[in-house]
Amino acid sequence: MVSPPSVASPAELQAKQRELQRIMEDIEDQKRALAEAARQETGVLAELNRLERQLVLSQRELAYIALQMSITSDRVRTVEGELEATEARLDKHSGVLAQRVRAIYMAG
Repeated sequence: MVSPPSVASPAELQAKQRELQRIMEDIEDQKRALAEAARQETGVLAELNRLERQLVLSQRELAYIALQMSITSDRVRTVEGELEATEARLDKHSGVLAQRVRAIYMAG
């Protein structure tokens, strides 16, 4: 035989209402926390995206500077070679000039 459902007392109903209210507040708190976490995640992702773009830009700038350094090094080597050749010619001409001056001096 099935017994008839028991009727809750007003105090029991109030306790259940308070528990229900507490659960609803917990749910709302969790929703707010989830929304805040989503906002923070969006902010973090945006910052990560910005940093990735900055990294790519920095890498491109570094490659450009490395190429400039290579070109400049090549130019320096070329100029050093030209300087050595010019110094060799100068030494040769200085010797010839010294001989001419000596010859003129000796000729009187």
